[in-house]
Amino acid sequence: MRKSTVTILLLIFFAVLLYFYKISVSAYYTKDNYIVELISDTKEIVFQEQEDYVNVNVTIKNKTRNVISSQDDVFLSYHLLDSEGNTLTWDFPRSYIDAIDPFDQAIIPVTVERPAEPGKYIIEIDVVVEGKYWLKERSERSLVIEMESI
Repeated sequence: MRKSTVTILLLIFFAVLLYFYKISVSAYYTKDNYIVELISDTKEIVFQEQEDYVNVNVTIKNKTRNVISSQDDVFLSYHLLDSEGNTLTWDFPRSYIDAIDPFDQAIIPVTVERPAEPGKYIIEIDVVVEGKYWLKERSERSLVIEMESI
């Protein structure tokens, strides 16, 4: 075989390997580069008079080569927005994330507190790297759920 044919076959082999095994190739990659997808079956929360909080199960899909864990100061939390999308409260208690291996997923319960006033709201669930940033600030999508407090 000629050298160019061997080179082409090797390139095809590695391309197939990358495709099927989802190997990430990156020239520059640091420990806190997280890429996630947040999913929930909960599309709307309605607080009744006696309810002070509700748990929302959120699936975190880890789409990076890094383990995602609260041991590395990575948590799940949310922001409270009015019905127009304006921020009312930025910080709420954090939900602990056990280690999520690369390209794996886990379900994390997020405890959502009842707003002080009745009305329609939006909660925006996001991953926070404590003391550094929220993933939404780095172009990741947050999870948005409509909420009503009666």
